[in-house]
Amino acid sequence: MLKMTQDSLGKSLGVSFQQIQKYEKGTNRISAALMVTLAKILDVDTGYFYDEIPKTKRGSEIETPALTQLALSLHGRRLIDAFLSLKNDNLRCAVADLAQMLAR
Repeated sequence: MLKMTQDSLGKSLGVSFQQIQKYEKGTNRISAALMVTLAKILDVDTGYFYDEIPKTKRGSEIETPALTQLALSLHGRRLIDAFLSLKNDNLRCAVADLAQMLAR
């Protein structure tokens, strides 16, 4: 999607393009530390690599999990903290309804 070659990605990660091929095919496993570096190079969060997490568009080509995008947004962390501090489900439902109405 980024039109990045295996060779240039390998150089950025400090591995050969053959090693990148092995990661892509699943022949070799990628370490968590290397996955974090890879995510930075591709400008995505590590959750991008997991299919089961809901995703939203980030930029025009790469998708980012919605919860990560919220957490990284300017006021997202404040919103998450406040939402989790609410004492009951009725209040959380009211906040979710309000956010949906404001988004329209």
